[in-house]
Amino acid sequence: MAERREAILTAALACDIDGLAALTGPSFTASFGGGAPAEVWASDEEFGYEPTRALVEILRLPPTSGDDGSGGVVYRWPPAFNYETWEDVSEADREALRVIYDDDDFEMFAQFGGYIGYRASIAEDGTWTVFVAGD
Repeated sequence: MAERREAILTAALACDIDGLAALTGPSFTASFGGGAPAEVWASDEEFGYEPTRALVEILRLPPTSGDDGSGGVVYRWPPAFNYETWEDVSEADREALRVIYDDDDFEMFAQFGGYIGYRASIAEDGTWTVFVAGD
């Protein structure tokens, strides 16, 4: 998992969307509406969302881990995603998100009831499974 995280960070720091896409697997989720990862991220960039920057910032945070649903372990970033509600997110985990989100974003999370910002998951075998935002 650590090697894959480093490879993702390297490509994201270089803003290498094609390089990032090459690190994904066949069941990777980049958008709830579907679409190839490179296309989704390039579109996000065009709309000013800065997915590569968000990816770097969340992967710099410590991961949380949990069951992947098939008996394995999955590592997730940022920690705020693992809380049931936005109210439950610790102050430290909220503040860690300030590098990419502002008060308006926090208000949106509160209104939604949970963290719906960018999040990533890597399985214990190094398979990068998710980098997505939204509900």
